[in-house]
Amino acid sequence: MQVGEGNIGDWGNCTCTGAGLPKMYTIEILVCPPEPGAPTGGWVPTPSSPTAPTGGGEPVDGGNSSGSQTNPTDPNTVEGVQGELGGTPTLPNLGGNLQTQTPCEKIKSIFSDTKFKEKYNELNKPENFDLDHEKAFIMRYPPIGNNIPPSYFSVDMPPCSTNNEDAVMPSNAAGLVGLMHTHTNLDCNGNYPVKVPSPVDIKYLFNTLLSQANQYTGSYSNAYSITITSGGSYMLVYTGTNYPGSLNYDTVKQLKKDYKIIYDKLMRDDKFTQPNIEKEFVKFMKEKINKPGLEVYRVTPTSAVKLEYDPNSSNSIKQTPCP
Repeated sequence: MQVGEGNIGDWGNCTCTGAGLPKMYTIEILVCPPEPGAPTGGWVPTPSSPTAPTGGGEPVDGGNSSGSQTNPTDPNTVEGVQGELGGTPTLPNLGGNLQTQTPCEKIKSIFSDTKFKEKYNELNKPENFDLDHEKAFIMRYPPIGNNIPPSYFSVDMPPCSTNNEDAVMPSNAAGLVGLMHTHTNLDCNGNYPVKVPSPVDIKYLFNTLLSQANQYTGSYSNAYSITITSGGSYMLVYTGTNYPGSLNYDTVKQLKKDYKIIYDKLMRDDKFTQPNIEKEFVKFMKEKINKPGLEVYRVTPTSAVKLEYDPNSSNSIKQTPCP
């Protein structure tokens, strides 16, 4: 998936301006640097926590990029938000004190929200995995103290998109707290996308969603990224109370190489099964990402299982179901 540039209109009584929404690729999401001299007017905040690095990046070789917004209404206006959420929406039911909820409690609360579950179910359909493009919803929060509820806007990638195509999306990352997107079963070149989060999905969580969640909801732990596939859905969350630091361009470039080597080997050895894909992913998170507080859960609307690398467990994965 790729998110390009666009305009942000009036949200309430404030004009949203700025730049810097990330690019998203078919298996990955790559954060672009802010534009030089981008305006900071409107309700664009002065970050109270570290922000994404200014280094750009290139897509993975052969990865799809580009996309287009398919909302029937503009999500960047009050009318668009209300149209998207259906008239008189309410805030998501995140339940209780957000800062003190456990990850399991938070996941349960998120899936109990009707609007979230509707968007998740819209993506989690067999026909979406057989498309020649990815689909996604991104969740945006308004500034703290604003009466406007969070909105979801959709991203629908063009068929067999290339690295030269751009999507029309908001140009400001302010308030972007959550992402859910699909990975397809097959790309247009006959390759098999990996059915777990990619290194750049993780980068997007650390470089964009975490800082925005802290500013707009008061906690890093409210950020989330969900990869929805025919092999299962995987939710990335962060349980730390301090900003863990961003992933720069050189780091992500190396992580992408390591990731490709791992899954190419599984393919060559005829071991490209979902249990093996999961095992290699949790090992990759432990040994290559190595960010304490980063956790992955296999999720459904009614369950969540924490996955951790443990060489002494079956298939080297310790699985802890949420109560």
